[in-house]
Amino acid sequence: MNFKMKNSKEIEPLSQYTESSDTAVVPENRLAGTVGALLFSLAGGVVYFLLYQVGYIAAISGLIGVICAFKGYEVFAKKLSKFGCIISVVMALLVIILAWYCCLAKDVYIADGEIDFTLTFAESLRNAYRFLSEPEISKSYVTDLIIGIFLCALGAVRPIINIVKGNKNKAAEYKNEPSFQAEKYNAPEEKSNAYMPQSMRAASSEKPQDKNGDM
Repeated sequence: MNFKMKNSKEIEPLSQYTESSDTAVVPENRLAGTVGALLFSLAGGVVYFLLYQVGYIAAISGLIGVICAFKGYEVFAKKLSKFGCIISVVMALLVIILAWYCCLAKDVYIADGEIDFTLTFAESLRNAYRFLSEPEISKSYVTDLIIGIFLCALGAVRPIINIVKGNKNKAAEYKNEPSFQAEKYNAPEEKSNAYMPQSMRAASSEKPQDKNGDM
C-alpha cells in the first residue's frame, strides 16, 4: 500500500532548535575595531598634551588612552578578542608617543621664540628629536614617555585577564555541555519516524512474519 505525505516540508536544521540567540556567535569586524581603537585612543593623546601644558603629570593619560582604545575597539568591532587587545594596546602606545613628541616640538617652538629665532611649528616637529641628543634635555622627556608607556601597559592588564578568563569559561562550558545532539544524530530512524503518519509508524513497528506464519 502506498502512502502519500501531504504538505511535506523540508526538514529544518536541528541547530536552530538547539542554539539559542543568547549563545549565538557575534562576528568580529576587525577593520572597524581598529579604526575605533585609534579614534578613542586619541582622547588619551589630547589629555596628555593638555596636562603637559598646565604642568601636571601627563603620563597618567597613558592609562586613559588604553582604556579608551579597548572601548573603541569593542564598540566598533562588536566584541573584544585577543586580536582586539593587541590592536588597542598598539594604538594607545602610538597615540601616546605622538602626543609626547608634539609636546617636545611645542617646547622647542617656544624656546626658539624666546631667543628671537624664527622657527615654525612644522619645522619644530621635523627637528625636535635633535634636542634629545642633549642628556640634560632628554632625561625628563624620556622619563615622562617611559611612565606613560608603563601606565598604558598597566591599563591593558585587566582587559587581557578578562579575555583569558572568558575563553577558559567557554571551554569549560563546552566540555560540560550535554551530548543530546549526538544522541539525536545517532538515531536517524527515530528522527525520520517523527515525520511519518501514525499509520506508517504503526506498520513499521510490527515485526515481519515469515511464510509459515511464525513470528
